[in-house]
Amino acid sequence: RAPASTPTSVEETPATRELRDKLASATAKLSEARQAQQALRAELAKVQRALAKEVGDDVPLAKVLDDGAGWRGRAQQITLL
Repeated sequence: RAPASTPTSVEETPATRELRDKLASATAKLSEARQAQQALRAELAKVQRALAKEVGDDVPLAKVLDDGAGWRGRAQQITLL
């Protein structure tokens, strides 16, 4: 009788290959999503800086966004002059 071989590594079965391919696909998608997130964060930071320049650093953003606050933008103030 031949001695039983002890598996030291996982045999490459069709199911194993399929799972490995799925893992590679998921990893690639995750990498793409992280890159997209980084790009969106950078874009958000640029827009926030532009908004701060437009309304002023001392004006809280919540006050600008609140419709009932009566806040007027620079263009509205110039028009009223």
